[in-house]
Amino acid sequence: MMNKVKNVLIACLVASMLCCSSCDKPRVTGDVAVISQTNLEDGLNRESITSEEAISFKDLKTPTHIEKSFVQNNISISINADVSVPEVESINRIVFIFDEDNMNRIVNEWLLPAYPDAKTHTDESYDYGWGTSKEDGSVLMGFSADRDGRIGFVDASKDINGSEEEYHPLGIRYITNEIPLGMNIDAQEAEKTAITFVEKYAPFKYSALKISDVNDKQRNKGYYEIYLQPEYRKIPVCVALSCDGYNPSLFFEVCISAEGIFSFQGISNLKEIDCKSVENIMSFDSIMEYFSNDIAVLAIGTDVRVNNIYLAYIPECDNSANPEIKLIPAWCFEYTDSRIEDGQKVDMKFTVAYSVENGRVMGKFF
Repeated sequence: MMNKVKNVLIACLVASMLCCSSCDKPRVTGDVAVISQTNLEDGLNRESITSEEAISFKDLKTPTHIEKSFVQNNISISINADVSVPEVESINRIVFIFDEDNMNRIVNEWLLPAYPDAKTHTDESYDYGWGTSKEDGSVLMGFSADRDGRIGFVDASKDINGSEEEYHPLGIRYITNEIPLGMNIDAQEAEKTAITFVEKYAPFKYSALKISDVNDKQRNKGYYEIYLQPEYRKIPVCVALSCDGYNPSLFFEVCISAEGIFSFQGISNLKEIDCKSVENIMSFDSIMEYFSNDIAVLAIGTDVRVNNIYLAYIPECDNSANPEIKLIPAWCFEYTDSRIEDGQKVDMKFTVAYSVENGRVMGKFF
């Protein structure tokens, strides 16, 4: 599973338990490429657009589909992609901070009624924590919250150490048709249960990005592992994971068995403190020109295939004691980057994001 994702499930409080849990961190397969530092810095340092280049969002014009091919630096690049723009009146730069009142709501309305013996814990690996333990000191349940908006929970007594029959990467939408062992609800009903719970304590709306059935055949038990993608004010939030670790991912993970929700983690405990309309943006043609010029340097293989282009929010986070999470509107280009390794074709899926305001490269994601 992806080591770049901070393990928010109670850190040291449940470290020994999470070593064998299959619901701690999302996984990744294959190599993670490093962007050419020179090229990335050029993108990060692009100058602001001039008044002659600027357009308003309401004047934005995009094609519904792009299909073209070209060769650059001996790299074959093909684009066969729909172009998606949310049906909204405006786009904004939005700032969130940790919501202590909401954290207390989760604890008082949900956690303590279910676990009345829970006691607060302090640890350097998280900012707030509650848990229960056995007489020998081993953890039964743990809940943690951090000032960057992350929350995590696991009930060790209900945890199931199962495995997926077939791995499906997080970046590709997948909804299982199978029902886990010992359960009698389908994936759609499990999705509703997860979304109802998460949206009660989050500023976002959610939809399922991935739902897998995970089973422990020896115990004849299983669960749904659900990854939810947020949107804010009808604009999706990109949940791909940053190659350099600078951008947090706002997907939310929930695990549901026949006994209900036994684990969750994600950045959702946030409240909006600022929202500014983005008045001037670059034309889509200008963004496309940037991407077309950059992709040959961003690529690590010899065959690049772009299959999706969409406008979304990219999250950014500072490293202060009281961090802010910012949502920045950006154009996202999803593509498959192929190379030959030991005589075999290896496909890697990436997303590169460009600020709608100035074409700044906001990151490369997998």
